[in-house]
Amino acid sequence: ANGSLIVWDGASGSLLRQINNAQPQICIGSRATQVLTTDKKTIRLRSLATLMVTDSLSVGDRVIMTAEIDSLTGMIAVGYENGDIGMWANGFRSKEILCKGHTSKVNHLRWIRDNSNPSKPILVSCSKDNSTRTWTSTGKQIASAINHFTEVWDIDILPVRNYAASVGNDGTCVVIDLKTLQPVIKLVT
Repeated sequence: ANGSLIVWDGASGSLLRQINNAQPQICIGSRATQVLTTDKKTIRLRSLATLMVTDSLSVGDRVIMTAEIDSLTGMIAVGYENGDIGMWANGFRSKEILCKGHTSKVNHLRWIRDNSNPSKPILVSCSKDNSTRTWTSTGKQIASAINHFTEVWDIDILPVRNYAASVGNDGTCVVIDLKTLQPVIKLVT
């Protein structure tokens, strides 16, 4: 919350690196040698070794809500407050692929592997518009479903049987099939 980035050694619990930023970071994602950080207007790729910025992009008048980097391909996805999703296939120097479908802010993004084509990840998104959606790495919407009565806060991938779990503001957790986005189990609190 204070803008610090801290890297800990998971095994020993010791502090490896720390830097302080003026802006608090909204989200952080990582892949082998890179860390992705954002504030409301800027996406930054940082070296994991030094935490120094290696590349960055300002998104103009749009507001960033969430971001995710694919650990294998390095593809970057950003969810915006207006419901759009931006994707970059080859870093920020490539053209942004704009995905339209959500009608309100994108709360969370996750990259998943398509077993039939592992080099082409699939993006899963959830939104304040109560929906969960899947997208190809070229920005085409694959599926959309509304499994919650209110805002979908978060989605995470379950490695078993190609499922995901979404959590809504309505107090429900829905386990969904990633191919169809249809519910397999719905837990209500």
